[in-house]
Amino acid sequence: MNLETYLYNRLHHFTILLESQENPSVKITINNEIKFDQPFIEDRLTVHCNMELEKYQPGVLQIEMYGKSNRDTIVENGIIVRDTTVTVEDVFINGVSLTKVGHIHQGVYRPIYWNNYTGDKPETITGARTMGFNGTWTYTWDDSPIRHIINQFDNVEQTSINKNMQDIFDAMDIR
Repeated sequence: MNLETYLYNRLHHFTILLESQENPSVKITINNEIKFDQPFIEDRLTVHCNMELEKYQPGVLQIEMYGKSNRDTIVENGIIVRDTTVTVEDVFINGVSLTKVGHIHQGVYRPIYWNNYTGDKPETITGARTMGFNGTWTYTWDDSPIRHIINQFDNVEQTSINKNMQDIFDAMDIR
C-alpha cells in the first residue's frame, strides 16, 4: 500500500482503549455519529469502530462520560478514597497509537462541574486523559487523521506522498 492510499483511504479504523473506576456511562462519537453509548461493565473497555471520511475532511472524536453525581466521589479526611472516572488509555487510528506519537495529549477535556464544587473550575483542560467529572474529551484533526498526525509531528521531515508508507513510519518511529 502506498502512503497516499493509507493517508486518504475513506474507511478509517478506530480502536479506543478506556479504563474506568466505578463503571460510569460513556458515549463515543466520531463526527457526531454515535459509535458506542452504554455503561462500563468492567474496568477496561475496548471499542472498535469504523468511519468513512472524505479526503481532507476535518473531524472530531469525542468521548463523553455521563451519569456521575457528586455522591459518586467519596471523601474521607479531605482525601478522595473512591471516585468514578474514565481514563482514555489510548486511541489507535488505522493502527497508529496516539499515545506513542504524543497526540493523545492534544485532546481537550471539557468538564461539567457540580454546582456545589468549590475547587478550581477551568473551562477546558488540554492534555488531560482522565475525566473525573461528567464531560467530554475531544480530539480533532484538520484533514485525514493520519495526515494530521504526520503534519503535527515535529521530527518528521517532508516525505513525498508517493513514497512507501513505511518510510514515514520509520521517521516517526512507529512500528
